Amino acid sequence: MNFNHLIVLFFFYSSLYAQELPEKVKENFAWQIALEAKMYSTGMLDGVWGERSDKTLQEFLMAEGLADVVTPKNSEQVKKLLQVDFVNVYTEYEITAEDALQVAEIPTDWNERAKLACMSYEALYELVQGKFRCSKKALIRLNPAIIPEAYVVGTKLVVPLVKIPPKKRMSRLEINLIEKTLSGFNEAGKKIMFIYCSVAKSKEKFPGKNGVVANKAINPNYTFNPKYWPEITNVNQVLVIKPGPKNPVGLAWVGLDLPGYGIHGTPTPDNIGKTGSHGCFRLTNWHAIQLVGCVEIGTPVTMIGNNQEIEIPNEAEKIPAIAPEVPPTLKEDQQNNSEKK
Repeated sequence: MNFNHLIVLFFFYSSLYAQELPEKVKENFAWQIALEAKMYSTGMLDGVWGERSDKTLQEFLMAEGLADVVTPKNSEQVKKLLQVDFVNVYTEYEITAEDALQVAEIPTDWNERAKLACMSYEALYELVQGKFRCSKKALIRLNPAIIPEAYVVGTKLVVPLVKIPPKKRMSRLEINLIEKTLSGFNEAGKKIMFIYCSVAKSKEKFPGKNGVVANKAINPNYTFNPKYWPEITNVNQVLVIKPGPKNPVGLAWVGLDLPGYGIHGTPTPDNIGKTGSHGCFRLTNWHAIQLVGCVEIGTPVTMIGNNQEIEIPNEAEKIPAIAPEVPPTLKEDQQNNSEKK
């Protein structure tokens, strides 16, 4: 990227900051951070209050028996229940040398990817996004004078003051295939988690029945099998792609007993809920990691919004001692990752 390109990006990003008043952005962040701390996510923290944020707040209120509150953002009861902090909204983060060690160039060739020890971040701003659960646009809004692509060791940034939710055991999960959401319920049947996800782009790829959690893993490998990739002609053997944030299944995997289906992280969190998969359910890496700690093998997973009888794909060929193998329904995830650059 040359100097002229950086100048153009600077003015583009600066114009985004001017679209909303700073105080309004701060208020929006405060609400989003408070909801995230309750495991009710509005999506990536971005300081913009839109349809998703409204939906998340309403879901929280219904779970708490407060659905009849007409203007919840003006309600002191709701603010107290959510513990919305309008003062301590931001913090400062300085990029470290250790951060820089987690960034590397990822080749597009799968043979070369298989040689890597880790599927690292490709840019420092991606690492910051992961640490503070925020969108790239949020970093731009909070730091209009610094282009994300120009972050270096020593760069000081204003970021959301994220409050990590406590781990809560889920006795049941519910995936709404139409609204692209994942909900978790406790033993009493109360909804205690609500997050957005990506689902299959085609309804024909929706699972035809409910399932249960069959396996789970943090930092999973990814098995690239060329038999599912006829257009890739330079790979003639099964490859194992090492773990990392840019691994096609991200940093966590929750496999279902429905062959070909799982819930997992993503190398491109900004696309959650905006792009479709070939079957699996994608979350941000931080939500996928959170989910792994909240479910057990055998946890029921209910599918909502699918009235079709769908033939479940045949189970992918398993490779001993490598877990988990990701089934061919993740082909689009692979393609998105390989074509990024």
